[in-house]
This record gives sequence, structure tokens and C-alpha cells, in this order.
Amino acid sequence: MLRIDSLEVFQEFEEDPERQRSLRHYLINVGGVTARDALNQFLKEAMTDSLTQKFSWTGKSVSDKENLQPLFNACIGKMPYVSVEQYHSHMIVQNLRD
Repeated sequence: MLRIDSLEVFQEFEEDPERQRSLRHYLINVGGVTARDALNQFLKEAMTDSLTQKFSWTGKSVSDKENLQPLFNACIGKMPYVSVEQYHSHMIVQNLRD
């Protein structure tokens, strides 16, 4: 899987449902012990470190960083929650079949 490495590629991703679907299916298997851990793992897999430094959850400035992009309302910011929902739905169906 190719990680998102620039704001331009990030914007292209936000507008490409097929790439979103592909990444979502890949990330269902990433997992994590807690929700925070899963989100961190997800971002490590989806975006380069240099790109994640250009974001904050709300877009507000943090420490010495200004003009950060918000993640909370971006497709990629919502994706971990969607992936978790799909994973749980899949597991419920599997348990019903067993």
C-alpha cells in the first residue's frame, strides 16, 4: 500500500472513493489495543510522518506549529471509526455462522 505523503495526494485521496475503499479494507486488519492505539497505527500506515505533522485533530495550532489542517472532518479522519464498525459487523456475522 502506498502511504499518503503530501497535501496534494491527501486532497486527491479525499476525492477518490475507490482509493478510500481500498485503504479502508487494508486498515481493517491494522487494529490496536485501544481506540487511541488503533488511530495511531492507522495514521502510521496511511500517512508519512512528515505529512501527519501538518495536521491536528481540530486544525488548531499546537505548540510551535501553525496553519495545521483538521483531521476530524476529513475522510481519512473518519476512516478508523468506519473500519472498526465494519470489523465488528464482520465478526458478528462470523459468530452467527459458527
